Amino acid sequence: MIEKEEDLFCSLKHKLPVLMIACDKELKKNQRLLCPLCMENLEQKSQLMSFKKALENIEENQRQKKESIENFLIINIKQLEELQKALHQLKSNIAQQLDYLIENTSEWIKQIYLWGQSNISYSFFDELEILINQTKLDQSNYKSIFDQINQINQSQNQKISKKLNQFKSFSVVTKSSLKFQTQITPNLLKLDYKVNKNQCMAPLVNSKKSNYVIQEDLFLPTVRVQIYVSFN
Repeated sequence: MIEKEEDLFCSLKHKLPVLMIACDKELKKNQRLLCPLCMENLEQKSQLMSFKKALENIEENQRQKKESIENFLIINIKQLEELQKALHQLKSNIAQQLDYLIENTSEWIKQIYLWGQSNISYSFFDELEILINQTKLDQSNYKSIFDQINQINQSQNQKISKKLNQFKSFSVVTKSSLKFQTQITPNLLKLDYKVNKNQCMAPLVNSKKSNYVIQEDLFLPTVRVQIYVSFN
């Protein structure tokens, strides 16, 4: 309580303890507070309530309110912590996917480099033979060279593209689903998190199911948060 009980006095400032409360809707604040002297001079007949009883009712209402709010905050914070864990796991998963792509491109570069080294080496005597005999370079050799490069590129590109398509799918899901939408309604509190265990590897509860939901109910305004994460 903001005010201290010993600082509550009647509107006439008699500096006496408050005994009764005047239950008159027309009165404001300390005009309702009646001390023993006010009671002696009370002329109008109005419904009265014991100050002690009023104080007990107010304290009980506030106790219930405090308990409800604390329960709400505990559940809300717990769910947000689970969400935070899922996001950390998602971050780790994305980092792993990026590392995989980087390793693939490094291997790709290495293959192209090694292939190039093997095809630009030559024998002096073989080339001298070609020069003396004025043998023209066969155009089909060039085609074979480019075909080999394309085979390497296609093979590595398939690996890279498969992973990149997963990120493309994730991007779409992110725009549509990885978006916090909070709705407040005078109903039960429901905090749901849906995560695909097999795809993002971010379990929120111990479960053998591939899809699962964490849900807590409390008779307070509804707050609904959903996350959908997709990794193929």
